Amino acid sequence: MISLATQRYIVMGLLNTLLGYGIIVAAMVFGGLSPPWANASGYAVGLVVAFFAYKHWVFIGSHRPWWRQIHLFLLSFLFSYGGNMVVLMVCLYVLYVNPYMAQMIAMMTYTVLFYLINRHVVFAVKHHG
Repeated sequence: MISLATQRYIVMGLLNTLLGYGIIVAAMVFGGLSPPWANASGYAVGLVVAFFAYKHWVFIGSHRPWWRQIHLFLLSFLFSYGGNMVVLMVCLYVLYVNPYMAQMIAMMTYTVLFYLINRHVVFAVKHHG
């Protein structure tokens, strides 16, 4: 059975992914940004939305102070985004994948890494037993 936090993460992840991907595509199409810069703009917006959604709706029950959560959240983001960028660059410049498809593949990498770190580190709930 999938936990409530995982279910909420999936819902929030889908919404945030649509928002982020929309910003990425708009930045490339209308803003003329390169795929890496467009990617950064989409993730910048998504990061702010994600922190508040995760803290107040997805991973409820963490007793870690908010300032510590922000610190760990940013580190989690940097690690996950680094993985995203590595995959994006490999897709674009080694495998020559279409830029729009490459963005989607890179986003999947980010999503999995970010979930695991946030679930088990940033917003972890201590179980007493």
